[in-house]
Amino acid sequence: MKISNELGLFRLDSYIKNKRLEEKRLKDALRSMGQDGEKVILSEGVKGIAYAMDSLSRIPEIRHEKVEALKQAIDTHAYEVDPNEVSKKMLAESVLTAGILKD
Repeated sequence: MKISNELGLFRLDSYIKNKRLEEKRLKDALRSMGQDGEKVILSEGVKGIAYAMDSLSRIPEIRHEKVEALKQAIDTHAYEVDPNEVSKKMLAESVLTAGILKD
């Protein structure tokens, strides 16, 4: 007795051809959209954040004009420090740091 599986091979071959045809159609559809299959849509909030980050990246890290003005004020004894404000900020920072370290 001879057992043949020609019908099974025919079905497998048809399945593979159909899958390849589906893939080709999908790729063609994506190309016709002018995309390579990837599309990113950003919300307005994210666009705003990206704009802000881009703007910040253009600001120099050291603002030389401000540094020079402060140096001049210190040299001429015109720079005044309010000790009460300094102590408030030191206390506030220590309370924040203590809260962070507890966790």
